[in-house]
Amino acid sequence: AAMVVVTMSFNTNAQLYLGESSEPNPLQHIDDIPYLGEVNDFANGYQVGDTVSNFMAYNGHGQNVKLSDAMQNGKYVVLSSCAVTCTRFFECWDDNSLQDSNLEGAAWMTEHQDDFEWVWIYGPEAHPYDTENCTSNCTGIAIPAPNGEDVYQHVTYSDRLGARELWLDIVEDETLGYSFPFEIWVDNPNNSIYLDYFSRPFGVVVLDCQGIVVARGDWTCQWLTDLGGIELLEGLIEAAPTCDFSMVHCNGASVDGDEDGICDTQEEWYDSDPTDPCDPDATDSDEDGICDNQELIDGTDPFDAGDPGEATGINETASGTLAAYPVPADNQITLTGIDANSQVMVFSSTGSMVLNTRLSSEISTIDTSNWPNGIYHIRLLNSTSTENVKVVIRH
Repeated sequence: AAMVVVTMSFNTNAQLYLGESSEPNPLQHIDDIPYLGEVNDFANGYQVGDTVSNFMAYNGHGQNVKLSDAMQNGKYVVLSSCAVTCTRFFECWDDNSLQDSNLEGAAWMTEHQDDFEWVWIYGPEAHPYDTENCTSNCTGIAIPAPNGEDVYQHVTYSDRLGARELWLDIVEDETLGYSFPFEIWVDNPNNSIYLDYFSRPFGVVVLDCQGIVVARGDWTCQWLTDLGGIELLEGLIEAAPTCDFSMVHCNGASVDGDEDGICDTQEEWYDSDPTDPCDPDATDSDEDGICDNQELIDGTDPFDAGDPGEATGINETASGTLAAYPVPADNQITLTGIDANSQVMVFSSTGSMVLNTRLSSEISTIDTSNWPNGIYHIRLLNSTSTENVKVVIRH
């Protein structure tokens, strides 16, 4: 049989994602699992450096998770596949496990629940009772659930929901001794999340906020304890406990309908309004009820609560001298119309000051090569006036 080639495409529109806009009908048929390689061939699924697809998944109780929503929380996302017939999965959460690696891995994940966005996806059974329906890269042996119940490969979406509930019932039964502190989301009837992300039982994928894979592993618990996963994740916490929102879906041909510096496709992917300059960045520095982006578009001073009126902002100030180019800029911006010994302050769209210096040349350049993509507000102060201009950095 031919190896399945999984397409590694990135869906830039919020309406184009793996999954369905509403929870599937419980009677919907589950697709057959295609050939994924020989036993223990876990090479498929996303690789480090891949940019992933957005997805939607449900839990059978009226709740859903959308990957783009999880990514907006500013944390690295850790995704793992799971199934009640996967020995390595349920043994990881066995409080009485005889393997120290299981106890250590489960304890570490529990301790670090709030440091990452953990997304658990219930996919196909690894070792169902009907062994002829095992996935090709799993050994064809039947393994019952920890409570002794035989579980068949899912035929309908209802079967998959039932398998999820079975695992959670096992966790709630204190006599069985299993602990699992996370929510579980159910893969779609076409198995799209499992196939694109994992193609292996108890696989793990770590994403940054741009949807790029920074790490992957087989058998999440063992990856954490025996293959350096804990050290890698702790390194992420130490170096950058949050990852930056970045305009990875914009290019030179992108449209920015509301002129807020974030292209429409990026806004759609993150479910913000591409016609509203105050969404997603509603920063209102002067607290006058008008967001900074709107004031800059209107030509008013976003730092002066007394000015929503006279145009003193974008490339047209009270004296009409300050200008910045190119728009958008990449590695440097040029400022013109600078008086001698003028103070220049630059603020990010979140209000953080990124530069505070004095310039004396009428035409001056500023190095922006290390500035993240986004909107920046430049404020020029001299002995007679204050001027503001907006620039967009897009590397």
